[in-house]
Amino acid sequence: MTTQPARWLLPRLDEAECAALAGELGVAPLVARVLIRRGYRTAEQAHEFMRPSLDSLPDPFRMLGMRDAAARLAKAARERESILLYGDYDVDGT
Repeated sequence: MTTQPARWLLPRLDEAECAALAGELGVAPLVARVLIRRGYRTAEQAHEFMRPSLDSLPDPFRMLGMRDAAARLAKAARERESILLYGDYDVDGT
């Protein structure tokens, strides 16, 4: 049995819209196409996505267990305990 190679099937984009966004942002047309496919159709939306401010971040305390974790870190800092930070290098940034 032979298998077919995987193919991406993407809907067509309005190339004029892509070119306009690329021009407004000063980015390559490919970057504009990716942004539009992700739902960022205006320069304002794209800027907010590419250069977010701290004000646009969601409330970290909505994450399950965050209050307990913050309290534990504060206690460790007050009591001058060692704190180990571990990163797993994936894309979620958590």
